[in-house]
Amino acid sequence: TQLRLELTDSPDTRRCWPHAFRLGLLITIGPALHVDLRIENTDRQPWLCTGALHSYLRVGDVSRITITGLEAIAYIDKVAQGALRTQVGSIRITEETDRIYLDTPATCTVSDPLLQRRLVIEKRGSLATVVWNPWHDKAQRLPDLGDDEYQQMICVEAANVADHAMQLAPGATHTLGTTIRVAADH
Repeated sequence: TQLRLELTDSPDTRRCWPHAFRLGLLITIGPALHVDLRIENTDRQPWLCTGALHSYLRVGDVSRITITGLEAIAYIDKVAQGALRTQVGSIRITEETDRIYLDTPATCTVSDPLLQRRLVIEKRGSLATVVWNPWHDKAQRLPDLGDDEYQQMICVEAANVADHAMQLAPGATHTLGTTIRVAADH
């Protein structure tokens, strides 16, 4: 199954973002989920843009999962006021987590012992990966997330943010993509 959406600039969009653009989203659902976000600069001037494919992934218990694929990668720790750190070993979620991993095209794997599966997250057109979970206190302040729902979710996102924001010349395009598939945990 495929779904294709498109958005172009208009007076309404220019109130939020003052540039001419064409944005296309292609979602393909099958044995894997494929999401491609294509942005085109239809303006006369270059502009800088960021993007992230926000993947709220269902997990059995966020405190029991491990995320691999980002070992020894530098990241911006947004919870620690933007401190630059380096990932040691696999990622475990034990508190509010909001990180931007830099200079990485890596595939990540979320191993979930409770649901007995691995979620494999591949990406295209992205050198940053965002890992996010609001944890208890922040989840209570988010109107679209139940107080305890943070326990069953993790975001592992293909992104073009921070050092990897995209500079697009007039007429240029860029596609940010991800593929998410489930692998049985053996």
